[in-house]
Amino acid sequence: MRRFARFLLAAGALALLAACQPNLKKPLVEIRGLQPTALQQGRFLLRLQLENPVRRGYRIEGIEAVIRLDPQLHLRGETQTPLEIGKNATELVELEVQRTQLSKILWTAFINRPGDAMPYTAEITVRVQGGKVWRQEIKGQLYKVPGKPWHLRG
Repeated sequence: MRRFARFLLAAGALALLAACQPNLKKPLVEIRGLQPTALQQGRFLLRLQLENPVRRGYRIEGIEAVIRLDPQLHLRGETQTPLEIGKNATELVELEVQRTQLSKILWTAFINRPGDAMPYTAEITVRVQGGKVWRQEIKGQLYKVPGKPWHLRG
């Protein structure tokens, strides 16, 4: 009987600890735009929209993004700047990404190809409080912004 009472006490304590842990869900991530900051060096500003779907705010410790616009065209960047995101809130985040594995000539051919839509696949990694890491893959289209060469919007 004593052993059973200890078991119940331990199970109750574990249940209480589990209930006190924040139930964080992945933030919903959407790409809002991409614009050049230093075109010659292949650097761009990536705008992300993060939506917190839970009723509790939390701290984001860093974000990493890899954007694939073409099998040969990759943009990569990360930020270590902490960000507080409120409960049920939406935040816009900007981070610098740089092209990899591609020369300026190939990028020019890609951006000047016919049509307004450019398909992409993005891998976004979000590091949050307590060392938790969330990875999300996003597929979508980026569109050329009329009158603004090299600018793309989500």
